[in-house]
Amino acid sequence: LYFTILLFILFIITAGSDFLSGGVYKGSGGTAAGAGVSAYIAIIFSTSIIVLTAVVIVSNRHSYRSNILKWIFGLDTGFLLLFCSYIIVFLSIGDRGGPVALIVCSLVLVGAMIRPIRFYELMVFILVGSVILTLISLGRSESSGLNILNAGAEKFEFSSGYDITLELANSVRTLYKSLTEVPDNHSFFYGRLWAGDLLAPVPFAQSLFINISGIPPYEIGSSSYITYLTFGINPTSGEGSSLIADIYLNFGLFGVLIFMFLLGLFFKKSSNELLRNHDIKWLVIAAILASFSLYYSRSGLFILLRPILWGLFILYFFVKTYTYSK
Repeated sequence: LYFTILLFILFIITAGSDFLSGGVYKGSGGTAAGAGVSAYIAIIFSTSIIVLTAVVIVSNRHSYRSNILKWIFGLDTGFLLLFCSYIIVFLSIGDRGGPVALIVCSLVLVGAMIRPIRFYELMVFILVGSVILTLISLGRSESSGLNILNAGAEKFEFSSGYDITLELANSVRTLYKSLTEVPDNHSFFYGRLWAGDLLAPVPFAQSLFINISGIPPYEIGSSSYITYLTFGINPTSGEGSSLIADIYLNFGLFGVLIFMFLLGLFFKKSSNELLRNHDIKWLVIAAILASFSLYYSRSGLFILLRPILWGLFILYFFVKTYTYSK
């Protein structure tokens, strides 16, 4: 808990005024993870708070007595303050990814270990969450702080289903771009586009690999490669990637079938261990998978490697016991 709080304070201090004022979304500078050392602190913090949440929920699962709100407010006060502060600060800036990942992770863990999430509760979460996140998306370029929702409401338009599904539908462009380029204009990469994510757990390993190998930076990740195909060497924005496109660019259709099958086995193993509620290592892995559940389809296959390894590393140093009786 203290380690995660320290990381949060260090990130706020080092992130810079552009980030804290929502500058990245207003076009005035900054990045979505701050700048310089704050980017690494943000990555460690985002992993640490997921591990902390998993440990807190596991440690308090036997204290549930039929009232979920009473159980929530009975959790450690420091943890609740950190949890709420993180969500409020980042949403007020306009950053939706981290808070959504933490909330989804918490819901999955509570549903698996405390009590099932009821259908009407799920519908309320989806409806309220989608409205709030949409307003934040629209309002973050105009304002920051508590009035970000007002700014989003003023820009909101709903004339058809096209307006609210366009961003999701546009994601398929990454797959179409991959199918158009490979293998007609470029051979399959056979794992080279996974180099960035495979090296990500080791700080500075990516830049060292680029310097030694001479491989262009846009050819160590599917997201950067697809962005290069769309915008060239100096992109004005990022196209992102998708799970299927990431595998296809490396090993084609056959690779998609094999690696998606293996990924399914890994998910099934994580799901079984979560329901068994016994080994804290697998509970942390399941928590990290849950936190990526809304984003993973728009990312690379091995993007989970760094948070899983770093999460287990944090667990090893800060949690006294690995096995809990059910």
